[in-house]
Amino acid sequence: MIDLISWQDLTPSERVTVHNFQVTQTQVDYAGPVSRAIAAVEADQSGEVMGIALQFDEAIVGFVVLKCGSMAPTWASQETIVISALRIDHQYQGRGLGTMALQAIPNWIKCRWHGYNNIKLSVDEDNVSGIRAYEKSMFQR
Repeated sequence: MIDLISWQDLTPSERVTVHNFQVTQTQVDYAGPVSRAIAAVEADQSGEVMGIALQFDEAIVGFVVLKCGSMAPTWASQETIVISALRIDHQYQGRGLGTMALQAIPNWIKCRWHGYNNIKLSVDEDNVSGIRAYEKSMFQR
């Protein structure tokens, strides 16, 4: 079971763990550096960008960014939350944790962000492993 914890609820030590994630160059190419995702979450004054840490067996193993409203991509409607920049630390990759997180995110959103009827993904069309995780999580292209 994977737990989702908002950036604001992380301890200082857990935040350092996220900052120190090691991800592949391919992940950086597709989603950008972890530091950029954290900076976007910390800079948000609108409440339209949410960072979520992924916790598995009491370890912080990943990080994802959710965007809505004016902070979402222009192709997203006002009722849509966009999942972007999902990263799993390299030492935890290949265990299905990204898939588990994607399966947990819709309920997490429903409990915290009201008024959003759609969840969409932002994924590069060449990101085969990302697309595979999204499809395993029952998201459609």
